[in-house]
Amino acid sequence: MLAAAVLGAVLAIGVVTFAGPCVHDDGSASTCSSAAQVIVALGAGACIAMLVGLALPSESGAGACSIVGAILGALAALLPGNALALCMMHTMRCWLVMQPFALVCGAAILIVGAVQAVLLLRRARS
Repeated sequence: MLAAAVLGAVLAIGVVTFAGPCVHDDGSASTCSSAAQVIVALGAGACIAMLVGLALPSESGAGACSIVGAILGALAALLPGNALALCMMHTMRCWLVMQPFALVCGAAILIVGAVQAVLLLRRARS
């Protein structure tokens, strides 16, 4: 669970710092700034869900938190560029840096969260 929580934090912090959208010279927000905010919220939500799962005493509750985190990771991977608008030019920073970063981190959260959920729910069943 800790690995997925760290991945969620990396996603949220990365989009705010090095993998975020470009800033215009006049300080105005670009089209993809709203997409960046959604990605940050999804990454933070996945991190919080995994940390809550660590604190829960029951394995079935922790498994449910892992499922929630995995779903949030999948959304972070799939939404930018599909349901969340990015800049029109595919040579912009949001397409070249932010969207692939969100895809890789979101997919990693999805995989780790799904594996954790399966293991925890199997252990809770037996």
